[in-house]
Amino acid sequence: ALLGVIRTLAEASPVVIGVDDLPCLDRASAAVLEYALRRLTTQRTGLLATVPPGATSMARPPRHWLPPGRTQTLQVGPLSVEALNAMLRARGDSPDRWPEVMAVLEASGGNPFVALELAAAVGAAGHRRGAGQPLPVPESLLPLVQRRLQALSPAGRDVALVAAAAASPTVEVVLAAAGDDQRARDGLDSAEAADVLQIADGRVRFVHPLLRSVHYSSATSLERRMAHRRLA
Repeated sequence: ALLGVIRTLAEASPVVIGVDDLPCLDRASAAVLEYALRRLTTQRTGLLATVPPGATSMARPPRHWLPPGRTQTLQVGPLSVEALNAMLRARGDSPDRWPEVMAVLEASGGNPFVALELAAAVGAAGHRRGAGQPLPVPESLLPLVQRRLQALSPAGRDVALVAAAAASPTVEVVLAAAGDDQRARDGLDSAEAADVLQIADGRVRFVHPLLRSVHYSSATSLERRMAHRRLA
């Protein structure tokens, strides 16, 4: 049925099938799409799909769906701060202060959709952030990260909160602030296994800046104060 629909549409005008985050496509949909694409040999059709860096969850990536020579890969990097500011101004959502623009850039990782959602939340908040306070996270973005954070163990959540509160977290600083015991080391291992934290050259960072913002925002005021106190 899908193949017939695409062929019929392609008789009138070119057809582009768009799939956002291709590795997240369920197996049934992927199988149907592969079936159709393999048989669209002469029709004016194409597939435009996004694949996040490092994605390895697809058993048969799209390059195996099409004959050789019919695929092209384009690496898309994050927005620069200038491009992000221009986009926000064009939408009327640009924060009043440059530090807020930089905060949106850092929290979004340069992702345009995430940046727009965060900037809108900053405007809706109607007040300026204090130093060290996280950006308000809109409800539309919470499902994107909460599942990952829910995979943390209690010790992993403690370690991740310390890392989120630190200006420049290192393994030594995070472990010391988290208690410098076996529980702290297990928590760091848990956060790394859950793909929330990454460790490189002795430094600790969140896999995505939004994970840091959401984890810090979801902590209570007391938990945040305790994390900063332990860091101090």
